[in-house]
Amino acid sequence: MDFSYQEELISGVVSTVIGVAATYGVSLAIPTNDLTWALTAVGFASFFSGFFGSYYSNKE
Repeated sequence: MDFSYQEELISGVVSTVIGVAATYGVSLAIPTNDLTWALTAVGFASFFSGFFGSYYSNKE
């Protein structure tokens, strides 16, 4: 049994970068008063989506 989560972590980080960048880009067009919390929520959701999406897609 292999417990190396390197591929899943990379997928999670890439998803986080894309999600946070997209959220920040949208916030430039549609200003918000609470950008920090929006970026935090999107960051967590993006990371776990990328991580577990990769984890379960590679499960045999």
